[in-house]
Amino acid sequence: MKIALPKVSTHLEHVSIERMVDDGELELAYLSDVGAINCNVAALKLIDVRLERIQFTGAHFSRIVARDVVARQIDFSQAYLDNGLLVRSEFTNCRMTGVDFSATSIHDVTFRDCKLDGAVFAKADLRRVAFIGCSLDGVDLTAAHCFSVELA
Repeated sequence: MKIALPKVSTHLEHVSIERMVDDGELELAYLSDVGAINCNVAALKLIDVRLERIQFTGAHFSRIVARDVVARQIDFSQAYLDNGLLVRSEFTNCRMTGVDFSATSIHDVTFRDCKLDGAVFAKADLRRVAFIGCSLDGVDLTAAHCFSVELA
């Protein structure tokens, strides 16, 4: 299976969490070492973005669009990323316990060394998705559509 890799620029602007929350979108941006616990951003757009060491515990990002995103050491525990679109993105060493991906389209995405215990993928559309070295205990795939999904 060949997964398209994220196309993240090497020239990214370091931005604040307030910009993401206030604008509802980030493009060509780098965000790191912040917390946004229980934040709520409907229709969040992340395009060509790098995220590192951020705490999004309990955040609600309904209708998120994330394209060409690289996320490392992010805590998405109990977050909602439902009814969204994740394309050409990579999540590495992320804590995603109980995250809700219900009805989200997830295409060309790699989860590497992530903790996804209790994650919900109900009615999600997973195409060319790899779970490499991930913990997946109690994952809910009720009515999910899975095409070219790899567990390694």
